[in-house]
Amino acid sequence: MKLHTAFSSVLKGLIVVSVVLFLSAAGFQDKMTSGWYQQYFPNLNGSTIKDMTFLDSLTGFAVTTVNSTYQGYILKTTNGGDNWNIKFTYNPPYTNVSFNKIQFANNNTGYANIDYVDLIKTTNGGDDWFQIYTGLYAEDMALINPDTIFAVKSNAFNGGVFRSTNGGYNWQTIWSMGGSGNPQKIYMVNKDLGFTQDEGLSTFMKRTTNGGFNWTEISGEKFKDLAFFDSNTGWKVNNEIRKTTNGGVNWFLQQTPNIINGFYSPAKFSVMKLPAASSGVSI
Repeated sequence: MKLHTAFSSVLKGLIVVSVVLFLSAAGFQDKMTSGWYQQYFPNLNGSTIKDMTFLDSLTGFAVTTVNSTYQGYILKTTNGGDNWNIKFTYNPPYTNVSFNKIQFANNNTGYANIDYVDLIKTTNGGDDWFQIYTGLYAEDMALINPDTIFAVKSNAFNGGVFRSTNGGYNWQTIWSMGGSGNPQKIYMVNKDLGFTQDEGLSTFMKRTTNGGFNWTEISGEKFKDLAFFDSNTGWKVNNEIRKTTNGGVNWFLQQTPNIINGFYSPAKFSVMKLPAASSGVSI
């Protein structure tokens, strides 16, 4: 039953994020109740959905881009996406600043990362949020537990992999290329095993087995997104779907369906994320 529930959550995540990318300006489709039906967000003044996560079948969160009025939003639903409420409004100084990820370590503690100097945090299940100054301009993050967070940025001069062990208040640089090749994406399976990738896919993906202090390039492999069911089994996408059964050391091409009219593209449903409650991330 646990395995069935976890994979059902993965499938729902794939469907939700794919449709959000296509219909974020108007709303998104979430449930099949005698077919698909449209759901609506509140007025976002031109902001569009950037990332989304669900804690269970009812409770979910979304973050947006920043609109022309210099506002970005964190939204929450408690009825499976039928209704959404704005829980936090962020006012950065530039319109090209955007939320890039929202994740929860448990049902109470969550973080919303924005590609600026702030990290937004909740400790009461997303009802209230507050800002933590980091100074990082982080482009992605990965949670291990309520206190331990990894972040990355690609800047050639001060980028690399960063870690906080006190809930985002202090950060340590634990790895850097010392030039080009610093990552823009990070995914941590647990406190030791993780992966990074640059956004432009100009380098191969990298793997760590000691909590980010050392990284090994996996020759020939890249990812746009990935997810692990446990420390051995995972999937990644980069215009095709590949699976690993040995913790990301080797990857094998997966059979994909033939789609009529050529609309199929793995990148369209690349976000194969397990929800926080069953992500396999552990202390």
